Amino acid sequence: MNENKQLKKWLTNSKFKHNYNEFARYVGAPNATVWGWLNRDSKISKRYRKSLYLITRLDCFIDSKDRKNDKKVNISKIDKFIDTFEELIALLKYFEEATPEEREILRNSLDSKRHKVAYINNLLRLVFDEYKFQEWKKNNEFLK
Repeated sequence: MNENKQLKKWLTNSKFKHNYNEFARYVGAPNATVWGWLNRDSKISKRYRKSLYLITRLDCFIDSKDRKNDKKVNISKIDKFIDTFEELIALLKYFEEATPEEREILRNSLDSKRHKVAYINNLLRLVFDEYKFQEWKKNNEFLK
């Protein structure tokens, strides 16, 4: 199945199935471009492939050089990270809506793991800044 058909099939089962314009906004492509992909089998340019992969998780949108060099970009690890992150967000949503008693139980349960919570917090802050991450990594090498 070509990538256009895979995309069309994915869209019919997604939250975008009734709103392709919203999907186009997510991808960052003009509505007419997305329409062309879905209705005329227009070629999907390299410019949109990364966005399409991140949104759909369809392997057909992984760059061929990334497929050849798994050591360079480990897509499955990135997927796992994103899935875990989304699961954590959902669990934290529960924390927001929980009763004060439930939040206190969670706090008490995590109390012995404060250093791990701080470690995760630091790494999440560094996800978006490679320079700061490298500095942090260099400063923490002595802990190994």
